[in-house]
Amino acid sequence: MGHYIIEPNAWDAMVSIYAHVSLHARRRLHAQVIEGLRPGGAFVLEGYMPAQVYRNTGGPGPGAIDITMAPDDLRDEQSGLRIETLREVEREVHESPYHTGLASVVQMLAWRGA
Repeated sequence: MGHYIIEPNAWDAMVSIYAHVSLHARRRLHAQVIEGLRPGGAFVLEGYMPAQVYRNTGGPGPGAIDITMAPDDLRDEQSGLRIETLREVEREVHESPYHTGLASVVQMLAWRGA
């Protein structure tokens, strides 16, 4: 996760797009995100779900299921936020020759309360 410290109450919004780390690191990071948002701040996230590891369209492979994100896990990790949108989506990705095709992703929009 590195050495960057997210300062409490410092951000109006944070975005996490395909930022896959171990479950332990993700829980620590998401706790810092919640604290780092100002009241009314937004957290936007898109990442691969566990089903993605069985597709041949890029992203984490079968040995990396632990770095994917399931909606229920995110709901638990974001208990300090009001989740407006949390959905499972299958969508086409076209990012490179090895990262193209139908992908299983989770999308979330959540807000920190006042």
